[in-house]
Amino acid sequence: MSDSQWKRVEALFPEMEGWMEKRSKMGFWQPRFFRFKPEHESLVYFAGNFDTKAQDVRGELDVHKILEVERIEKRNSPTNSFYIKFAPGHGFDRGLYLRCGREEDAIAWLRSLQVFAKSWSPLDTIRRSALSLVFSDEMIREFNKLLVIRTYAQGEAVIDTDSFYLLKEGKIGVYVRNREGKEQFYCDTTPVCLFNEMALVNSIRNVSSRRQSARVSVHKQSSRVVLKAKEKSVLMYLPYKNRTGFLNKYGEVCGRLDVLFRNINTCLSKIPLFQDLSAVNMQKLKLGLHYHSLDKDEVLFFEGEPGSEYYIVYSGTLDVTQYSPQNDGQVVLKTLKPGDSFGEIALLLAGVPRTATVRAKEKSLVLSLDEHTFRTFIRVAQLDMNVLMRKEILNTFDKCGIPFFAGIPKEELARACKIETYDKDTVIFKEGDLGDKFYMISHGCVAAMREEKTLKELERGDYFGEVALVVDETARTATCKATMPTMLLSISKKGFQTFFAGRPEALAEVELKIAGSKCRLKPILYHKMGLELFTEHLKVQMAEETIEFWKSVRNYRKLDADGDELQEKAESICKDYIGDTAKTQVNLSADMVEKIQRDIADGNANNTTFRDAESEAVSLLADKLAGFKRSEAFAKFLKSVGGYEVGDKMKKPGAKQRRISHLDGRRPS
Repeated sequence: MSDSQWKRVEALFPEMEGWMEKRSKMGFWQPRFFRFKPEHESLVYFAGNFDTKAQDVRGELDVHKILEVERIEKRNSPTNSFYIKFAPGHGFDRGLYLRCGREEDAIAWLRSLQVFAKSWSPLDTIRRSALSLVFSDEMIREFNKLLVIRTYAQGEAVIDTDSFYLLKEGKIGVYVRNREGKEQFYCDTTPVCLFNEMALVNSIRNVSSRRQSARVSVHKQSSRVVLKAKEKSVLMYLPYKNRTGFLNKYGEVCGRLDVLFRNINTCLSKIPLFQDLSAVNMQKLKLGLHYHSLDKDEVLFFEGEPGSEYYIVYSGTLDVTQYSPQNDGQVVLKTLKPGDSFGEIALLLAGVPRTATVRAKEKSLVLSLDEHTFRTFIRVAQLDMNVLMRKEILNTFDKCGIPFFAGIPKEELARACKIETYDKDTVIFKEGDLGDKFYMISHGCVAAMREEKTLKELERGDYFGEVALVVDETARTATCKATMPTMLLSISKKGFQTFFAGRPEALAEVELKIAGSKCRLKPILYHKMGLELFTEHLKVQMAEETIEFWKSVRNYRKLDADGDELQEKAESICKDYIGDTAKTQVNLSADMVEKIQRDIADGNANNTTFRDAESEAVSLLADKLAGFKRSEAFAKFLKSVGGYEVGDKMKKPGAKQRRISHLDGRRPS
């Protein structure tokens, strides 16, 4: 028995004990004191009178054996009595009848015992379904009388596509036929799920005049969906003649049902995750939804429970609470209203512990979608996961606060991101692997390891691997492994550099901040201060002619001028730097010099005349880079741009360090 069941019992019935009357085999009502015992997973009852302290143990009920708990009704009205049905061999083959003196006590005991029941009674199944939002108690009882109960064996198909169904117990698989008629598994359904609700809605629209056409329409719509029992299952269905009679008798419910099912579409279309879905894909999505009808104070899930579903509030309100050590109790973080959604991460990482408890403030209806169904929906509908989860991606950027992305619109960053999920103990990359991606932790935890020893724990909001974005062929200096189910956002080197297309100066600033002393020559040349300091360094060494040439030909390439001006400027550059008669000759290859001089002599100078010479100049300057990096000027330069110091070796945990080498660690402090 799970701890969460006992938590639910305590939430519904804090006392967990009290007086009730138990009906004997002879039909007499006897006072008994009942007490839940979680340590024994049982309900114990004692003999005694209402005005005495009960001490004599008369019996112990195994909550594992409870099959069904149903409130007893007389003359279409509920009483303070209820009936517990047990599995065979428990000693209560005819069940157990209990009653309370007050209605509120009867409801508390009933709801707490139903937590352990294997299934709900037919009446409670209807009350737990979405129908409870539009049916009165009288309608529920009448509807229950008209339902036909049928048991399906494992693998058996539900073939009556004209009927409206409600799953009482078991599991029904939903399969979708593609255009070739091949069945593809879509999702499993749980008790209180509705099937073919459009049969009910179309009956409303056609009950008086177009009865047969409605049947044809419903059959056509449901012919692509196949229902099969995944295990022994019990369905309650409403035959066509019964539903017509019900709707004739309760005409006022017609509009309510129509609005209910239409509003589910409206509710879904307002959720950011689904607002761009087509009408066809919206219908596919609805096939996989589960319905959860919650009574007041009923808990949807507890803080710490593993999550596997995403939720949408359709009606009612729910409190999100979290345990506070300071208050030694639950603190309300927010109140969810119709149209709110929560738990998106469960669609990508099933099993991640919930960070809060969600409890109904009033009777509420919540829709849910589980992780498997969501992934199947993405595949069947041929959608892009990264586009649908853009909101979660943007939230991650806010949490990480990455300084070198400042100035880049978050929407642009989100389009370049890919979502990656890892199970516990899965390796993300190994020490020695060439880095080609940058990672941000959206949920979960990552350990940086070397030789099986953990060097650092990275958590939600941290990021690593940024050096791979700007340094070529960088080997990872540690192994990174997920220590729990983890969701990462990744950006490739190619995707990162597209942000700076046509803006080399902006890219230079970012590269210098990230790579630091491991930067390439190019960002130094494209950075104003870097270029000035590098030029001064070369002048000291009497080797400034190459960088002055590079500046001249780069400016020439960007020059917006007519042919005569370009020709004149080209001749000037050639006179200063190219050929044996140049003022300060640059060491270019003979073939390149000959080609440049020929183009200029023929009057064919243009913006590309010195393109190859510009690249060769950069190669020549690269030979001077190592010396510049050892200079005080370079250290001053790095300090001014705020670059991260990336060492060749990773420091031990606790050492003062702004970055982890090539990994590359957490946000700077």
